[in-house]
Amino acid sequence: MSQPSAFAAFPPPPAPGPPPPVARRELIGLAITALVLGIISASGSPIPILNNVTVVAGFIGIAFGVAGLFGAHRVMSAAGLVLAIAGVVVGLILQAQWTERLDKLKNDLDRLTAPNPPAFSTRPRPPTASDMPTVPAMPSLPAVPSKPRNPDANERGNVPKKLGDEVAIGSAKFVVDKIDIDPKCGKYMPKRPAGKHSVVLHVRVTTGPDEAANRDLGAVLSPYGVKTIGSDGVTVNSMGGSCADISGVLPPSIGPNQRAQGTVDVETTAPHGILILQGYGETGWEYSY
Repeated sequence: MSQPSAFAAFPPPPAPGPPPPVARRELIGLAITALVLGIISASGSPIPILNNVTVVAGFIGIAFGVAGLFGAHRVMSAAGLVLAIAGVVVGLILQAQWTERLDKLKNDLDRLTAPNPPAFSTRPRPPTASDMPTVPAMPSLPAVPSKPRNPDANERGNVPKKLGDEVAIGSAKFVVDKIDIDPKCGKYMPKRPAGKHSVVLHVRVTTGPDEAANRDLGAVLSPYGVKTIGSDGVTVNSMGGSCADISGVLPPSIGPNQRAQGTVDVETTAPHGILILQGYGETGWEYSY
């Protein structure tokens, strides 16, 4: 007969089963807060000005409602979440509408309070001739009498002269006694250039007290102011020559109330033609050579 085992008095351990369900956290405070904020947001959203606050409460209620969904009171949290979302949406829509209406009302008030526009255009019209001030006419200036033309002048405005004729320039006078064409040059003077001709005038001069007339006389008898017209009719500005003996050249400047005589050496391309002495004046004197 077998004897009982020492372990027979202890029953076997129960077989392992599924773990017990984990109880959800209550989180009832979140659910209640979400519900209250949702009610405030939904009920206050249609009220102007107040909905500025209820929209903020709605956003807070949405946050609490989402957090409360993880607790035991999910229905209460969901209800608060829905009310909060509805309050935020309605509040934002109404705020946009009221803002538009207020802007329109402000524009209407501005138009009503604005001053009435003038019945006519205020744009200035361009001035007409009648608007311009009358300027008195300037008195007419007396006509300047034209200088009478010298009756002895030719078609070029110059007075033809012969050798020995006296010419007066104010109180100054001069006489051309002789004109030499290509004379023998002075001993120490250079030869005349090829293609050039020397025209040497022998002149006597008498000056007076008028210094201006004396200066004009010097300009008339300057070799650099002499012009010649050749047989081809072309007028050429002549140059001072270098053929005549320098000791006999007429002085370029002569004082008042004096007499002098000498030569005026002119270099030109025309061996024969017309020689013009003019200086600064309008009228000159012509000599045939």
